[in-house]
Amino acid sequence: MALDNDAATSTPMSTAAGTIPLAHVVQGNGPLLVLIHGITENRHSFDPLLPMLQSRYRVLAVDLRGHGDSPPAAEYPLDAMAADVAAEVAQVVDGLGSESGEPGQAPLVVGHSLGGIVAAAYAVRFPVRGVVNIDQSLDLAAMQEQVQAVEGLLRSDAFPAVITGMFAQMTGQLPPDEQQRVGARVTEFDPAV
Repeated sequence: MALDNDAATSTPMSTAAGTIPLAHVVQGNGPLLVLIHGITENRHSFDPLLPMLQSRYRVLAVDLRGHGDSPPAAEYPLDAMAADVAAEVAQVVDGLGSESGEPGQAPLVVGHSLGGIVAAAYAVRFPVRGVVNIDQSLDLAAMQEQVQAVEGLLRSDAFPAVITGMFAQMTGQLPPDEQQRVGARVTEFDPAV
């Protein structure tokens, strides 16, 4: 199926066996650029960047499993999350056919925070033109310990308060409108996942 070059789509596509179909949006023209959000976020975290990016790239922004409009899964291993993204990339590339101008070209994959880890896992298993890892330490031990210490609270109604406190430790000063936009994403997250 060919996608209209100027159209956006968020329809989940069928995916490879064993993968979770990811909610996503495809916009713009040019080489494929894949955007992968961070924990508690969704594809809309990249909305402020889309107008600039879609003029130069065909942008695929995904909701990882259990985030945004994508369904939850029983498990969340990095290799499976990378495979979910790869299945969506394959569907988009197949849908482009000869319209892409660059048949078979691997995507540039950009990940923020958790998305950076998924982007790195993607690059281990699938062809990429490059990987951009934004705001993700490759030493995860301290973050893992912090999350494990509050795991029960993160899976409860206390989730928004706990995650907001954790993020407050990691962020710098944000303008009020950005604080509101980021804070809205936290309240949308389903702690049951």
